[in-house]
Amino acid sequence: MATINGDGDFGVGLCKALNLDPKKTRDITITCKIDKPVMVFVSQYLQDTEVEGLTNLMKKYHLEEEPLINTKTLHKCDNIAWKPIRERFHLSLRNVAKMTGLSISTISRIEHGKECYLSNVIKLSDFYNGKKTDSNINK
Repeated sequence: MATINGDGDFGVGLCKALNLDPKKTRDITITCKIDKPVMVFVSQYLQDTEVEGLTNLMKKYHLEEEPLINTKTLHKCDNIAWKPIRERFHLSLRNVAKMTGLSISTISRIEHGKECYLSNVIKLSDFYNGKKTDSNINK
């Protein structure tokens, strides 16, 4: 990977070549791989009216915004003492699994700080914090 730093002339020239406004352009990333098309990623500052137009364009082509936190990637969850939280409520793994829709093995992995999907951690956290769950604690 190469980074080009300079007095800005290169960046301004690149913006002109790509028909971009240099005052709005934050950065440009160019990815070149053998036997693959060249990809250009541009970060620009947008005004509110431009954001609305972009959002409408994305909806038109059925595109979705990429979330800031990808809940479908694996994460380690070893900084929270999950088991004592569950035990404080006098719940078994089976009870929590039934009430959250998570498997017993998933809850156990979370409690032992193993890799797990962030979406499952959020579901467990929401359950313990009294937010939406598939059923409630009194059943």
